Amino acid sequence: MATSMTAALLPLSEVLTRLKVSRSTFDTWRVLGKSPECIKFANRRLYVSPAALTSWFGAPVTEPLLTLPEVLTMLDVARSTFDTWRSLDSAPSCFKLPNGQIRVRSADLAAWLNAHVEMREAA
Repeated sequence: MATSMTAALLPLSEVLTRLKVSRSTFDTWRVLGKSPECIKFANRRLYVSPAALTSWFGAPVTEPLLTLPEVLTMLDVARSTFDTWRSLDSAPSCFKLPNGQIRVRSADLAAWLNAHVEMREAA
């Protein structure tokens, strides 16, 4: 019974991979009541439903998120520049995790880049 029920759930290891956080960080969030809702079966393994993860994050998390250092490297900008963009609401959509770290969905970064492509006129 548990096997068929867990087929639609994400094992905690997958959630940690997608959020790029450690187990200890996630456990701290659980203690503080700031994690997505988890389900524990008799095998004592934790699972998270995709719907609970989406609800917690505010958007579907179907692939690993980008850390801020990864985004800064991809854009070749300084942290101060990115912080300025965020304060001006002109940065890619970001998500602040309960521990204060920032994550960006790669789809949001791609959409932001496409919206900021400069078209050059043919000479």
